[in-house]
Amino acid sequence: MNKVIKNLSYVFLANISNAISKFLFIILISKFLTNVELGQYTLALAVTAPITLLFNMKLRSYIISEDKVNYIHLKKIRNITNFIAMIIIIIVSLTFYIEFFLVFILVATIKVLEMNSEFYQGFPNKEKLFKTPAKLMVLRTVSITLIFGVYIYETKSLILALIAQCILQFIILLFEKKINMGLVSHKKYKEQKNIKAILLTIIPLGIVQFLMSFSSSIPKYILNDFSDIEVIGIFSGIIYLITIVNLFMSTLNQTLLPYIKSKYKKNKREFNKTINVYCNALFLIISVLLAIASHIFGENLLRIIFNEGFVKYKFLLVISSFIIFFNMSGWMYDSGLLIAKKIKYQPLFLVISMIVTFVLGLYLIEKYMLFGAGYTLLIFNFLNTGFKALYFNLNNFKSKRKEGGIY
Repeated sequence: MNKVIKNLSYVFLANISNAISKFLFIILISKFLTNVELGQYTLALAVTAPITLLFNMKLRSYIISEDKVNYIHLKKIRNITNFIAMIIIIIVSLTFYIEFFLVFILVATIKVLEMNSEFYQGFPNKEKLFKTPAKLMVLRTVSITLIFGVYIYETKSLILALIAQCILQFIILLFEKKINMGLVSHKKYKEQKNIKAILLTIIPLGIVQFLMSFSSSIPKYILNDFSDIEVIGIFSGIIYLITIVNLFMSTLNQTLLPYIKSKYKKNKREFNKTINVYCNALFLIISVLLAIASHIFGENLLRIIFNEGFVKYKFLLVISSFIIFFNMSGWMYDSGLLIAKKIKYQPLFLVISMIVTFVLGLYLIEKYMLFGAGYTLLIFNFLNTGFKALYFNLNNFKSKRKEGGIY
């Protein structure tokens, strides 16, 4: 048990350092450049993230969880998807965002490099080797944050800072590949599983990631049509709090999943009550406390972290507090559905939530701008979590009926 906790602590530290690093990028841009550059950077993230997640296809998770792994086939898939992702981003950038083309391509390159780092982490993680890959990840995030910060401060140029990050990240990737793959004998990963069978497994994972990322960025896409790039930067900077909480919940979820699964097997009634009542009550208390703190201290917090231009948008912090409730609740229902092996309708839930969010978002953002963007994101998370909760409890009801009674 101590070894498991120690391994998970390495993973947690690496993931948290990665999230904080990305948040520091946003803070550095807002402090030393302008909200216009911040808008360009965050819009580039919003456009490139769904595409790179689609082609990332959770290969690291696949490598760890799959019994039969073929390194050569997976490496070919990774190389091909790198190329396809970049081509699609180039086409999208030239078609819709040509004025920000260079920023988009540099951000996309960084995202693809991150995909490849994850790929090479997967093999030692499969062998339950977490310490060295996690240390490499922390080293990478600290190094690129420092180089990015130095270039932002010295040159006052977002382009030069991104170029420096790309170069350093590529060099670090070469070391990550050598060190991570040196921890395992990848020659043993020669299971005869054809590429088609692998793709049939990982493509749906990529689609779910794409839908979730795309849906979460709908307010930014709509803001780009009805407002200027500066507004997107302000919106993205404030709601990044949600991203940090998501990453925390993801790591916590991975940590607690074995214990949650054990509870499910021992007592389904108590398991259901824990998710429906205890967890939701705890998450609601946390969200209300965050909302109160945001209302009282929000202006000073935004002034300290970002700049004076953010202060009047304190209401986004309050809205984010309640979005966090639905996100945390959604993570727990995800865990419950995963344990019960009831996940096939997840893409459908996301599609319905995405369509409703887009339609309502067009009206809300055109009329209320950033206020509307905040509520658009709240609506998406409400719908997405609501569908999961409904599906989770409907399945429980069906299970009770099959067993001939009610708990």
